[in-house]
Amino acid sequence: MSKINKIAVLIACIAFVWTGLIADEVIIGSGTQTARIPLDFFYHNSLFECLYYQNELGFAQGTISSVAFYNNFVTLLNNKPTRIWMGTTNLTNLNAGWIPSTELSLVFDGEVNYPSGMHIINIELDSLFHYTGGTLVLMVQRPMDSGYFSSSDKFYCQTDTITRARNAYHDTQLLDPANPPASGFVLNGQYPKIKITYTAQGIANDLACSEIISDKIVTLGATEQVQVKINNYGYEDQDNYTVNLKKGDGELLATANGNPVSAGQTLIQTLLWVPTTPGTYDIFAEVLLNSDQDITNNQSPPLNCIAFEAGFCSLTIGIGNLSGNLPLDFSYHASLFETLIYAPEIDTTGIITHLIFYNNFIENINDKPVIIWLGETDLVNLPLVWIPSSELSMVYYGTMSFPAGQNEIIFPLYPTYNYQGQNLVLMVQRPFDYDVFNANNVFRMQSGAMQRTKYIYSDQQELDPGAPPLYAFDSYQFPQTGFIMRPPNTGFLRGTVRNGTALLTGATVTADGNQTTYTSSAGTYSLLLSSGLHNITASYPGLNTVSSYVNITAGIVTTEDFNLEGDAVEDPYAPQISTSLKGIFPNPFNPETTIAFSIYNDNTPVIIELYNLKGRKVNTLINSVYNTGEHQFRFSAKDEKGQDLASGVYFIRLSAPDYNKTVKALLLK
Repeated sequence: MSKINKIAVLIACIAFVWTGLIADEVIIGSGTQTARIPLDFFYHNSLFECLYYQNELGFAQGTISSVAFYNNFVTLLNNKPTRIWMGTTNLTNLNAGWIPSTELSLVFDGEVNYPSGMHIINIELDSLFHYTGGTLVLMVQRPMDSGYFSSSDKFYCQTDTITRARNAYHDTQLLDPANPPASGFVLNGQYPKIKITYTAQGIANDLACSEIISDKIVTLGATEQVQVKINNYGYEDQDNYTVNLKKGDGELLATANGNPVSAGQTLIQTLLWVPTTPGTYDIFAEVLLNSDQDITNNQSPPLNCIAFEAGFCSLTIGIGNLSGNLPLDFSYHASLFETLIYAPEIDTTGIITHLIFYNNFIENINDKPVIIWLGETDLVNLPLVWIPSSELSMVYYGTMSFPAGQNEIIFPLYPTYNYQGQNLVLMVQRPFDYDVFNANNVFRMQSGAMQRTKYIYSDQQELDPGAPPLYAFDSYQFPQTGFIMRPPNTGFLRGTVRNGTALLTGATVTADGNQTTYTSSAGTYSLLLSSGLHNITASYPGLNTVSSYVNITAGIVTTEDFNLEGDAVEDPYAPQISTSLKGIFPNPFNPETTIAFSIYNDNTPVIIELYNLKGRKVNTLINSVYNTGEHQFRFSAKDEKGQDLASGVYFIRLSAPDYNKTVKALLLK
């Protein structure tokens, strides 16, 4: 850094102190991986670019004075030329190409020391960067150098599901930051852990919605809790805003008034919604503040959920404490894998409808062919021979995308597999494909006590699952595997509820008086029922209740449509819908119980709170809006901080317009 630049930085820092602004730091990234980014010293020169999002930065506007990278080198590298550019963009990924340096600001051009071992490499910028909002673009260049060093000279990093980074390296060709290469680069979600020193120049009103957290497998007719992370990036406290949960098509699923959030604070707002249609949901959350000065950060990234009828079960085999290229190896053109999952690990029988693998990829791998077989055997290991696909049932034949980062990869099986209770055989093939990828695209795995796995890969030939090669690798390791199953001897009841030609949303459909669901916005409902005769009742406020006996056949979809007519009549045997806290079950409980309540009017705000014996509120269980119908909410015995509650007497209070009721609950441990 020149003397002039050093003086300029000093003057700027003094000015910040005079104006009462204090420099702060933000660390972005977990650093759970290592890679040769943002600088690759294994080659003579390298070029790297990535995006850092405003919700990660944590401030709306400000001046960046330094950046720091986290290295773990085996080589001492002193006085290495380094160049850094910064800029902002509205882009959320780099799929379309590099952002050239001509559209950025050069903030550092000098030499940096990179010591061996683990260190924080702090780089004071030659020129302060004035960040005014949006996504921060960071470009880092290792200019052409005469020397190159160990491939183990790496920086700490992590991987996102978004393709937010590009990197290129070369020994003979100079990589031009103003005209980055159109080929020979890597595009993925891997980016370096970074520390940014900044002085915030805040705006008054800016709420952001940075994340939603929810189960990815949800149940029809059951109340699901979705946690929404709200960030207040402004310097004004906020207590008058709305939080919405929506489907990808914009349909409103849930809404609530936002809880008070102080300036600079991050809080979790819980929204409640009831899935009414089986299948896939792409959900996102949004925060709405009338005076919001930055609306670009108001929506969360989407979350993919899949909804099943009540009665389905999900289970996961394995702990996933290791990683490896099983059951699919994308670093070779073809792979074949087989393992055993033991009957005691599954511990049930039923129809397997979906299979789940858990990946941790450094890049997106999209639309790749995959074939899966299932079968059963008395064998307890696979030391000598494969069980060929001819003795198994093909349950998946198609393509699948594997996003970067940690994800649940859900395979819908067709046909489904009727598991009878023996040791389960799982065979997975990556058919021969001309594309190959990084070996660090791995799955979560673990080791078992027995030699339960065989696998093989090839760059030259297709691997035949009907006659697997005699030579293969044997292993104790197997992938963490999830299953979604429905019980045996069950079938589906589906249909619509109408009033004449009008489809009814939120109508109640009950089987045998104890299994309830609600119609979707399209007037449809779905129930999973045991085979046999069932009494089905459909009701809606202001209309006549209709009942029908329906015979369910295992494995078959039975359709029953209802048409509700006229004004509701006084029927002492018909279910009566009113706003009511009906009670909790079980009671006493440990550690979970279910609150049952009903709502008379649509769009009714409902608050359910938990109090201790001294009358002190220990948790707000529900603060949301509900429609007409019967509802259930399951909760664990925890306080607002997520700490376990002590044994004793508690009170559950439901508050709604013109209705309040409190019931006693006993927690026994």
